[in-house]
Amino acid sequence: MKKLLEISLGVVTSVGGFLEVGSMATAAQAGATFGFHLIWAVVLGTFCIIFLVEMAGRFAAVSQHTIADGIRERFG
Repeated sequence: MKKLLEISLGVVTSVGGFLEVGSMATAAQAGATFGFHLIWAVVLGTFCIIFLVEMAGRFAAVSQHTIADGIRERFG
């Protein structure tokens, strides 16, 4: 049950960071202006976010540090 809670909190956090009010307003304005001509940017952004979340999860599982801690350790 604890693992399910951890996973669900991670999903909520990732969605909350990806779908914030500013990005939704910007997406609505872009959609009203350009229609579906910019759908490639949404698809590309979604794949990049999925890759980042997967990489951060693997990094955290192996190193027992968050991605921010790893960047801080490596680059100061």
